[in-house]
Amino acid sequence: MKRFLLLSFLFLLPACGSKTEPLPPPLPEGILTLSGTILPAELSLVRRGTHVLVQDGIRLTFLESPVVTLRNYEQDTVTLRGTLEHNVDPSLLPVFVVDSIVNVESTTRDWGIRQIDLTLTTPRTWQQRNTDGDVHFFVEGVAQPILTLDEQPSTGEMPLGESIVVDGHPAVRIVNERNGNQAVYILRGTNMVTMLFTPREYPEPQLLRDEWLSVLSSVQFDTVIPPEVEHSGTGSVTDTPCGGPAGILCPAGSYCEVQNEEMDAGVCRAL
Repeated sequence: MKRFLLLSFLFLLPACGSKTEPLPPPLPEGILTLSGTILPAELSLVRRGTHVLVQDGIRLTFLESPVVTLRNYEQDTVTLRGTLEHNVDPSLLPVFVVDSIVNVESTTRDWGIRQIDLTLTTPRTWQQRNTDGDVHFFVEGVAQPILTLDEQPSTGEMPLGESIVVDGHPAVRIVNERNGNQAVYILRGTNMVTMLFTPREYPEPQLLRDEWLSVLSSVQFDTVIPPEVEHSGTGSVTDTPCGGPAGILCPAGSYCEVQNEEMDAGVCRAL
């Protein structure tokens, strides 16, 4: 019986060994100094890191800190002190645990959008231009805008999507996983502010997406428009935005009536 168990163990051992994941390469130990630009990272339940450190368009590490408020340094070029640790999944970028910031160089620009009474902060490489009442932001090498802002009277119905908050205002974010486009609808009193992020053919879409998240978190409305009507979220679907770069779908029992063929955008109509 013992001989049978021993043979069984020896038979299973190679199979178990073949499934062993290779050990990740060792990380530098001790206190390190890294330089780069801090950008926010997408929230995740399966990895560590609230931010990323970018240098020359390349993501170096994820960042986290128990002592430094990294959000205060978003889009700044900094020199950090801390230690490197493996991420939850060793195949992902490691995590740099920041204990101090020793140098800060601003690489951003603040914009005041008077048409919508808001301010936001973008990288200095972003340029702003107004066309037909809309506010557009461009980056070098891309002919079409990567970010468009607009404000229209609200219909009282929020599109279906991820609920977020922008500067204290209820908002919805819709992400098109196929092309990376994002649409954010911000309910501001009786008006709806729309932010359309369209990375298009930008050669480094992940970097541009990180910059967009930082821009979104920087939005501040200069004045508060008092709501004249309470919006319960149960109004008619009529005139709810649909289509567009984010590919917004209409709720069941309605269809999208295209009103802007260039953007393939329209409003929902009841069947």
